[in-house]
Amino acid sequence: MTKIILAFVAALSLTQAVHAAAQIQATPETTIQNQESVSTQDYTSHWFGRVFVNSYNPVRWTITNTGDENLDYASSNLFGSFDFRARHNCTGTLLPGQHCQIEIVYWPAFEGADSGDFLLNFKQDTVQIHVWGEAVKHF
Repeated sequence: MTKIILAFVAALSLTQAVHAAAQIQATPETTIQNQESVSTQDYTSHWFGRVFVNSYNPVRWTITNTGDENLDYASSNLFGSFDFRARHNCTGTLLPGQHCQIEIVYWPAFEGADSGDFLLNFKQDTVQIHVWGEAVKHF
């Protein structure tokens, strides 16, 4: 059984045992603070905060295969508010030591609270990120 570690800006890590010897590590492109472990039944999340309507707010993660077996890409989905966009280059097979990137953008069109969930599915496991934020008018 292998553990999958997922570290994010809010400093949550996600660990799950799987049947393959592949491991995933997701690292935000900002400083990681106060790491905390959660089970895979929970979700990792990112709070965009209060942002201005019609502003572009990206967050990027690097996904690294830290295991000794391949990770095979299956699919990706973004559910929830249309104010979130996601893109990644995690297609094909991620060999041990290789990495790919995810970018989730919060670009709200109207005032109010928004939330969504991004799922990056590998045949061996899934990376899940819950995102939310609040859009406010310019002063």
